[in-house]
Amino acid sequence: PQSFSAAGKLDPAGTGVAIARVNLFNYVGFIVGAALIGGIADATDWRIAFVAPLLLAGVIIALAPGFSPKKAAATA
Repeated sequence: PQSFSAAGKLDPAGTGVAIARVNLFNYVGFIVGAALIGGIADATDWRIAFVAPLLLAGVIIALAPGFSPKKAAATA
């Protein structure tokens, strides 16, 4: 819900498109994440497999500030 709310606030005119994009990435993440964890667990161990989402969460946290809305430059 938080991601949908944030997507809608970024561009009120294109709320539907923004929410559709967020939803698309949610589904892709669900499918790819399950396959990734299953593949790693099959090749190694479940403990190692659950490190992958931890690393990806770290990447998301590191990149999150880049997605904040840009402030308009002041014109004088």
